[in-house]
Amino acid sequence: DGKVIVWDDALTKKRTIDLTTVRDFLITNPRVRAVSESKDGKKIVIGTRSSNIIEVEASGAMRCVNNGHFDKELWGLAVIPRSEEFITCGEDSLLAKWNLKDRRLVKSAKLPYMATTCDVSKDCRYVAVGCKNGFTLIFDVNNFTEVKQITDRKAEISVVKFSPDCKLLAVGGNDSKVRLYSTNGFKFTKLLSGNSSRVTHLDWSLDSSVVMTNSSGYEILFYDAIKGEQNTSGASAYRDEKWDNWTCVLGWPVQGIFPAYSDGTDVNTCCRTADCSMIATVDDFGKVNLYKYPSYMPKAAHSSFVGHSSHVTNVVFSANEDYAITTGGNDKAIIQWKFRNHSKLQNSEEEEDQPVDVSGFDANEFASKTNVVDKNDGQVVAPKPEEGPIDLGDGFIEEDLGEGDQRMAVLPFLGEVKNSVPSK
Repeated sequence: DGKVIVWDDALTKKRTIDLTTVRDFLITNPRVRAVSESKDGKKIVIGTRSSNIIEVEASGAMRCVNNGHFDKELWGLAVIPRSEEFITCGEDSLLAKWNLKDRRLVKSAKLPYMATTCDVSKDCRYVAVGCKNGFTLIFDVNNFTEVKQITDRKAEISVVKFSPDCKLLAVGGNDSKVRLYSTNGFKFTKLLSGNSSRVTHLDWSLDSSVVMTNSSGYEILFYDAIKGEQNTSGASAYRDEKWDNWTCVLGWPVQGIFPAYSDGTDVNTCCRTADCSMIATVDDFGKVNLYKYPSYMPKAAHSSFVGHSSHVTNVVFSANEDYAITTGGNDKAIIQWKFRNHSKLQNSEEEEDQPVDVSGFDANEFASKTNVVDKNDGQVVAPKPEEGPIDLGDGFIEEDLGEGDQRMAVLPFLGEVKNSVPSK
C-alpha cells in the first residue's frame, strides 16, 4: 500500500511513512519492495516497485537517491542536442530526462500509455514519444508539458524521427506505413507506403529531402519527403546522399555488422558518429559493438563490450560524443560508456581489418565471394555451405558451423545494397 510503519521495542507504533503522499519527486508505483535502517536508527532506506530508492531522515525529510525504469521493456532513447542530457521512455509509461555529467534524473513524467520510441528535435523544442496504442505524444523538451496528441493510428508506433531542419516529424509503425507531420501544429502532410511489414528503422538525409526505411521484411526503401512518394530507384539515385545519422541495420555501409549465427533480427539498432568514422551496434546477445564506418565487408573487425544482462535495445552517442548510452530490454538498465574515437580499431585475432577505400569494390565479385546467388525471380538466397569437418592437419578437426539461420534466409534487400555502392 506504499506505507512503512516504524515500531519501537514494545511494538508501539512510532510513525508512518506514506509514500503515496510524496509530491517532491515522482514515485510511479509506491509499493514497497525493501526496507533497511541505519545502525544509529536515524535513517531509513526504502526501495519501491518503480525502482526508487528513498532515504528518510528521522525528521521525516525524504530524498530520492536512485531512479529507473521498472516494468516490461525499455526501448526509447534519444539525446538532447547541444546538451549533456538525454531522454528515455519505456513500456512502464515513464518519460525521463537524465544528466550525463551528474548521472542523475533531471525530470520525469507519467505517460498515459506505454511508450516504445522517442526522438528530440534538433532545435531542442520538442520530444516525440511513440506509443504501443498507436498514439504519438509531443512534449516540450524542457518541462514535459504536453503539446499535442497525434491519435490517427491504432497500430503500435515503432520509430519517430524529426527531420534535420526541424520542419517535419516522421512516424513509422507496425502498420508498415510512415506518416509525415508538419511541426507547425503537428498536422498530417504525407503518407509514405510501400513496406510490406513493420517499419523498424528510419533515417533522414542531411538536407531533409529523403527518408530511408528498413522493415521487418528485410526491405530498404527510399522516399522523396517533399513529394511524399517512394523512389523505386532510390538505392542508385541516393548512393552518394549525405545522411543525418545512420541507424538502419540494412544498407551498404552496415553489411558487416551482423555476427555469425545471426538470423538478421539480432542487431536491434546502430548509431554512427558525427564524423562518419565509427558506428556502434547493439544486439540480442547482450553486447555493445563498435565498428569502423563504413562496415561493408562480411565479418568486419570490431570490439564488443558486455554490461547488460539481456538483449540491448538502443544505442546513441552523446551530443559531444564523449559517451555512448545504451538501454537494456529486460534489465531496463541505462548504461553510460566512456567513448574514445580512435582512428583505428585493433584487429581481432580471427578477422583482418578491411580498408575503407571502396573504389575497387565490385558488387558481383562480393556476391560470389559471400556465396550469394541472384536468382532469375529476383530473390537473392544464400546456398547451403559445404558440409563436413575440415582437417587442420595437426590432429584437430574444425567443423564449419555456417552462419546460422541468416545463411538460409531470403535476402530481398541485397539488390538495393549492390545498387547503393557509393560512386567514390
